[in-house]
Amino acid sequence: MKKNLLYFLAFSFFILNLAFLARASHEDNKKNPNSISEEKQSLKTKKKYKWEFSTSASLDINKESYNGDYKTTRTISIPVRIGYFISKNLEAEPEINYMNVTINPSSGRKYSYSDALLFTNFAFNFNTSSQVIPFILGGVGIIRISRESLIEPHQMITNTYSVLNAGAGIKWLAAQRVALRAEYRFINYDENGNNITHNKIFLGISIFF
Repeated sequence: MKKNLLYFLAFSFFILNLAFLARASHEDNKKNPNSISEEKQSLKTKKKYKWEFSTSASLDINKESYNGDYKTTRTISIPVRIGYFISKNLEAEPEINYMNVTINPSSGRKYSYSDALLFTNFAFNFNTSSQVIPFILGGVGIIRISRESLIEPHQMITNTYSVLNAGAGIKWLAAQRVALRAEYRFINYDENGNNITHNKIFLGISIFF
């Protein structure tokens, strides 16, 4: 888990560094009077560009206790998206989402498992006159779940299930082609008759081209 946590921290540092560079570029453009009109035009990103590459990360840490025993669950989620603007506001946004879960009980051995999600999402971007663009999204997909067998240790069992998701968020245009992206996501699926729900907050970056 320490290795996964280091990957998450490195990814977060990379996102923050890109945001800093984008903001610095934005401030430089503001100092140049000749670029102001061009900058205002570039704020209408969803009109000017047809594609959006986006990635982000989410880290959840939960502690549960029962009869004096407790366990810590850590979940790292990293989605990668390629969005295509069908129209000025509507965007098709297929997504691959990798999720790693590590469970560390106070008694017993620590174990982890991984899920891979593939979504076909559609996002609607609202028109605004500012640098902030609110959006909503939703779609369907599949989730590939790998679990260690309870009967035969170290043997992995993989199953695939259908999954629904929906969410909302904002994109803050920090530069002509770069936006910071924050969103809430609701993910729901059935695993062997059990209804599973994830509520996640993603922070990341979008690049338009």
